[in-house]
Amino acid sequence: MLAPSCRRSRERRRGARTGARFAFQIHASLAKLLELHEQGADYRAPFDHFDDLTILVGSSEPTGVTFYQIKGRETGAWTTSPLCKADGVTPRTTVGKMYHHTLAFAAMLEGTVFLTNAAFDLELASGKQSTPNHVVIAYTDLGPKARKAFAKALQRDFPAPRTPDESTIIRFERTRVPLAGYDTFLRGRLVAFLGDEGAGSANAVHKTLIAEIEAKTNDTTECALLTDLYGCKARHSCRLIARGRRRHRLLAAFSCM
Repeated sequence: MLAPSCRRSRERRRGARTGARFAFQIHASLAKLLELHEQGADYRAPFDHFDDLTILVGSSEPTGVTFYQIKGRETGAWTTSPLCKADGVTPRTTVGKMYHHTLAFAAMLEGTVFLTNAAFDLELASGKQSTPNHVVIAYTDLGPKARKAFAKALQRDFPAPRTPDESTIIRFERTRVPLAGYDTFLRGRLVAFLGDEGAGSANAVHKTLIAEIEAKTNDTTECALLTDLYGCKARHSCRLIARGRRRHRLLAAFSCM
């Protein structure tokens, strides 16, 4: 029943979160949720609980989970070097923090994703380097040098052989949300999401969503079991998207864990 895993894994996730970095994280998360909602996905999403964004597949009972570590980058592309750079906290690398979720969620883990606004400059299996046009890069798309670098970084905290193998769960993804102007971009996405009739409600919806997520993120309630997470959060907002009708009957109220 994944009992230990439902507690927030990092002390830094406790307390109020403010600043431009966190604002970008919120907007990148919302853009991902709009994408999933348009695909008709059935899910719930704790924000900044297990990771920056967690997608639990199944709104009533989870059958799978995907984690998103969200990072903004002002200039330059992501290479293996910063993703494999070690610090003093275990797990010591970015890729290690991604793989760390396997300890508690191996049976349900569908993916662990590094989501960013910047492009990737990674060696591909084709022998070429990735370009800004590569929006999603699966681990299996990587070339031998890139895979060797990530394997070496993982070895520090997760000695081989590793189960599951990192090639089956890790991927890298770009978000269209920019580091500057993220709020303007998301309002534009909301206009498209609501349609012409509801375009006038986009600003109100945007404010509602941001307020909801900030409130849920700053909620430090601890839940020991996954079932408790679903239950104890219900009074705060147990569903990700609740179809509400306010302000021209088109103000969709998003309720986020």
